[in-house]
Amino acid sequence: MAHIVRAKQSETSLGKALRLLSAIGESTDPLGVSVSELLRVTGLSRPTIYRFLGELQASGMVSGDPRQPLWRLGPKVVALAAVAGNWAGLRRRARAAMEEFVAEVGHTVHLGIRDGFEIVYIDKAESARHLAISSAVGQRRPINVTALGKCLTAFDPNPQMARMVADAGLTRRTPASIVDPEAWLAEIARVRAEGIAHDNEECDPGARCVAAPIRDAHGFAVAAISISALVTRAELDFMQLASQLRAVAETIGMAQD
Repeated sequence: MAHIVRAKQSETSLGKALRLLSAIGESTDPLGVSVSELLRVTGLSRPTIYRFLGELQASGMVSGDPRQPLWRLGPKVVALAAVAGNWAGLRRRARAAMEEFVAEVGHTVHLGIRDGFEIVYIDKAESARHLAISSAVGQRRPINVTALGKCLTAFDPNPQMARMVADAGLTRRTPASIVDPEAWLAEIARVRAEGIAHDNEECDPGARCVAAPIRDAHGFAVAAISISALVTRAELDFMQLASQLRAVAETIGMAQD
């Protein structure tokens, strides 16, 4: 990470916060940047850094976990400006593959990332042939009710993420939502074993989704991609769709190496 010159004493609080945000954005580590590194490159005091990190996290501008103190740009930056460093690059790399897949299968495709215990849509390719899914870039969903969220949980760098989601409380959006902690943990174990996740009307009644993780070189999910369709489309082979989607996710993942 490039060294950031210490600010003059007259620097405003806004200037300090922006300098801290820039330092996080300049990190090349996909897992995030530590507070120790932020201390070194910004010259800000530890109390000042923690104060601004709290405010930036509350606004969705940065993401972090106190039990794994690494910080990275948050999805709010993507939603507001669509230029959140590595996320913007991911969207560019994924876009062509998403559009090609939508043209082939004729169903809506979402690209999502995790922010705390929610997923955030950072891109969407919509089919003109079938159901227009009620969603938008920047929209959030509880992590436990979506196929995207299951993938992002199963392949998170923190092996305790599934337990943390369960301990935080599982959201019920439909009668099919998984809200029992042990059932949720079993579901994530299955996703981890199969490399694919399903949402069977757990987020929206009448809609079914299949998702696959987009992994980094270490096998962790940096994002996930999903396809959505009506459950009434009985002719659809969701197992075949899952296989195709996994291949698309692998293609996007390889493009970032």
